[in-house]
Amino acid sequence: MKQPKIIFFDIDGTLTSSITGEIPQSAIEAICYVQQQGIDIVAATGRPYSMCHDLEELGFKTLITANGAYVRHNGSVVYGASVETAFQQQMLEMANQQQHAMTFYCEDFYFNGIITDQLKTALHEAFMLEEVPKYLPNPAHRTHLMCLITTGKQLLPYEHAFPHITFQRWHPTIVNVLTEPVSKSRAIQEVLKIFQYDATEAMAFGDGYNDIDMLEYVGFGVAMNNAPDAVKAHAQYVTASAHDDGIMKALQQLGIIPVVIL
Repeated sequence: MKQPKIIFFDIDGTLTSSITGEIPQSAIEAICYVQQQGIDIVAATGRPYSMCHDLEELGFKTLITANGAYVRHNGSVVYGASVETAFQQQMLEMANQQQHAMTFYCEDFYFNGIITDQLKTALHEAFMLEEVPKYLPNPAHRTHLMCLITTGKQLLPYEHAFPHITFQRWHPTIVNVLTEPVSKSRAIQEVLKIFQYDATEAMAFGDGYNDIDMLEYVGFGVAMNNAPDAVKAHAQYVTASAHDDGIMKALQQLGIIPVVIL
């Protein structure tokens, strides 16, 4: 394939192993190599920004976080969705009443203080996170994204109460609560403007339902083998899992980096 000018990497389950939670050495070497070749790299993750500092140490100067709701480039905020305080308070009150956990993506990561098994499972599966976020007693912080931790049936009361709001599920128990369009592909559009690249010159790696729009939007989308079949269906190429050196193998097999660097 033609060498891309920019590559977008999902993090959890794509760059990091879903088994160890760590970035394999092969992926670190691959990232270093593509940067040396002048290819720009961007993280595109569901994580809040506060959980992305280790990525900056790897050389990621552009970070799409909170599923596209918050973007930083060279240390500056270049895009940030914003949730109105009044609506945030309404959602918070209803979640507390229903005894559902809720997370808030500010520059840091918060939750409403309700600890459930669903919350623990969601944090582990989505971010390999074993501790709950910080407690947010009231919506005093600028929030870029809210997520409800609910199953399908549990979501129905919210859909009835807020018919004008988009509830976007990207995990069996995690739902984005959107008052404006937020997605990784929407954030990628903003990043491409900064670099002055076309979407056809971009490549992306992902493994989750929140990566589907990103894989479709760029010129060449790669799904990890650990991705659900519904995600793989939207990619042009399927590589090995992150734990089995999927990033390195894809870049080698697609002719972007040489095999000899392994």
